[in-house]
This record gives sequence, structure tokens and C-alpha cells, in this order.
Amino acid sequence: MEIERLKRTCFNSMREWSYTFENYQGEENQSLMIAKNFVEDYEKMKKENIGLLFYGSVGSGKTYLACSIANSLIEQYQISVKIRNFAQIINELQKSSFDFDKNAYIESLVNTSVLILDDLGIERDTSYAKEQVYNIVNSRYLKQKPTIFTTNLSYDTIQNCKDSVEYQRIYSRIIEMCIPVMVVGEDFRKFIQRDKLTRNKDRLLNGGERT
Repeated sequence: MEIERLKRTCFNSMREWSYTFENYQGEENQSLMIAKNFVEDYEKMKKENIGLLFYGSVGSGKTYLACSIANSLIEQYQISVKIRNFAQIINELQKSSFDFDKNAYIESLVNTSVLILDDLGIERDTSYAKEQVYNIVNSRYLKQKPTIFTTNLSYDTIQNCKDSVEYQRIYSRIIEMCIPVMVVGEDFRKFIQRDKLTRNKDRLLNGGERT
């Protein structure tokens, strides 16, 4: 099935298949509304090369929203979507395996219809890492392909970067490409885990009945 194939290519784990708008358990808020409307208006976003920058504290639900967008885009439009984090990308590129084609790997990220880059700011602070991040971001900018980012950095830090010139170039491109969306709320991972523990406690108290 095409949708299943696209999801296997998109996600790093089966768990992310369940990160959907339908399963969302947080409060209805602006970030959720923007995420849903991005999917509904995808053709317009694509035409104007508009992406999203989800920023906020650890556990606020940024990655969940990004995965929900990915699931919905695949299901509604059957397009190629990939979600990768920057540390993962750098690790892949530094593989020494003779059968690993680095150029093909980068091209696969650059050419996918929608790329979600998770955890901006946790990549290694090396010239090589920053160069690779910029190359991917800039190539997608030039090819007019929507990109979604998540980060624990504040938007002020991104806007007024005082770090290296390399970071300034990366952040400048992201600001040009993306609508900033602040994600706030209770630690989303704790919320999901607490709900799971409560459901299973109830199941055990009810003699193993499924709820």
C-alpha cells in the first residue's frame, strides 16, 4: 500500500505513526490550529514555499505536531515526507561505510516534498556539521520546497543570533522560509505517558479487560 510505504520512509519509528491530530490529547490552541491548516492549505504553502518553525520548551509537543502534519500530508496527498533530526543526519553523513552514498543521502533530503527537521540546535557545533545543515536548508530554499523545523531555542535567539557566521546564515534562511509558531503547554511526553499508565492500571484493576 502506497501510504504505508510513504510512512515507512518518513518516520524513524512505528510509534510516530500514532502521532496524529485525531490522537492529540493536549489543549486546542493556536499551534494545533496552524498545524491543521498547514495541511489543508498545503498546495498554497507549497506554491509559496512556506514552512513552519515550531519552537518552545522541551516536551511541549513540537515533534508531535510535526509528526501529525506528516501523517496527514501522506494520508491526504500521498506525497513524500521525511522527518529527521540534525544529529541523525550528521551521524549518517560521517559514516565511513564504502557503500554509503553521501550525495544520494543529501539529495533524498533535499528532494522530498516536505522535510521535517527536528531538534534544531542540538547538532554538533563543528564547522562540518554547520556546513551540512546550511547546505540542506539552503538547497531546499532554492528548490522552493516547504520545510518544517522544531527547536528548543527561543525565537529571539534565532532572530538575534550572536553565534558564528555559519549559524547566522542558517537561521537567516529559516526565518525567510518559515512561519514561527510558539508551542506551549504541559510537558507533552509526560502527559502521554501518564495517560498510558492510567489506562493500563485501570485495565489491570478490571481483571485484564481491554478499555
